[in-house]
Amino acid sequence: VKQLESIISYVGTPTPEDIEAISGHEKASKYASSLGQGAVNRIPQYFAEHNPLAVDLLCKLLQFNPHKRISAAEALEHPYLSEVRDRDRENDAEARIDPAEFEKVERAESLEEVRRLIWDEVRSFEANRPSLDESMLLDE
Repeated sequence: VKQLESIISYVGTPTPEDIEAISGHEKASKYASSLGQGAVNRIPQYFAEHNPLAVDLLCKLLQFNPHKRISAAEALEHPYLSEVRDRDRENDAEARIDPAEFEKVERAESLEEVRRLIWDEVRSFEANRPSLDESMLLDE
């Protein structure tokens, strides 16, 4: 709930269309619906003294509704990134991420369980690297 409140304090109260777009997340949808209408996107006011292109990119990335949010590819095309983008060093992913891969994390009942799942995922990719120390992830 606190994370959702924080997001809404910046991006504004979601519209009915936005809430419908997150209908797969019932708790978030129910809570967002209870907020009513009112708050607008305050990102431009929070960052008024910063680069307008950076603020524009941030506004496009931080959309409550995933259908209104720009994609990673669109973000890379944004003028704010034009000076730092190196197309010759970019690689395209071979496959899309399957949202089902996150189901275990969504069902996790504790922070410790989330940490364990992350650690297991890291280990699956780094099995040949003996320098990994589990305490780096698990110690608070």
